[in-house]
Amino acid sequence: MKDQLPKLGLFVLRAVIGLVFAGHGWRKFFADDAAKVFENLRAFAAYLESVKVPAPEATAWFVATVYLLGGLLLLLGVASRLQAALLACVIGTATFYVHLGQGFFQKVVSGQIAGAEYALVMLAGCVCLALAGGGMLELFPFPKGKTGKESAKK
Repeated sequence: MKDQLPKLGLFVLRAVIGLVFAGHGWRKFFADDAAKVFENLRAFAAYLESVKVPAPEATAWFVATVYLLGGLLLLLGVASRLQAALLACVIGTATFYVHLGQGFFQKVVSGQIAGAEYALVMLAGCVCLALAGGGMLELFPFPKGKTGKESAKK
């Protein structure tokens, strides 16, 4: 059982990171009111334009799609390393392009949550999963990596 604890830890990390990204992707696409579908996406694109992100509409669609689908696939354990790497690229870009310039600690600025701490935690979690894999209960663990014990045997 003791040798399963690291896999359990990675599973918990994968489930939480996947759920949080999927939730953020869902919120970027859909408002609380079903009649306002894509209103949040338009607002997100307007925010991206205000912080000088190139091609804000296309970027908003890309980020929302990666967050929603990548988060769901990560949660399910489908190609966890690849999903985590893609999510790390997206949140890493957002962290360095937008969040670090807003300071480290989160605060509300003009109705938006600003600050880098949350984004850095999500980035670190994605990097860990991309390097170590998704732990137990993966539906499709691709690409399969070697554990330290398997590598030492060769």
